[in-house]
Amino acid sequence: MKKNYFLLLMYLFLNIGCVFSQGTGIDYQAIAKNTSGQVLCNQTLTIRFNILSNSSSGTLVFSETHRVRTDYLGSFGVIVGEGSVVSGDFYHLDWNNSHFLKVEFDPSGGNAFVDLDILPIHTVRIVH
Repeated sequence: MKKNYFLLLMYLFLNIGCVFSQGTGIDYQAIAKNTSGQVLCNQTLTIRFNILSNSSSGTLVFSETHRVRTDYLGSFGVIVGEGSVVSGDFYHLDWNNSHFLKVEFDPSGGNAFVDLDILPIHTVRIVH
């Protein structure tokens, strides 16, 4: 059951190269708005990221949550791979397979998550 909230995804930076070269994760930034288009300013949200293998309805291989506070513009940023792990190991995923990022959030900061989107993750090969 969906609540009357959603995140307007402003931009998503997928920098998988950093996963392999520097040990960081995937930069994720968004602006939180309600269904009326009002920005959720200075509000605490819980975001859950699930990484699915091989398809948008594939096997869950990693899951984590982030508790964030939006700024006065409703924006927030996190690094996927550095949250509170629910299951899996981000740094031992087989990036040779295709993966999808499922994004969910709870606008009240709890655990009543609403599905937002499922996005393909495109990896970039780095040659040393």
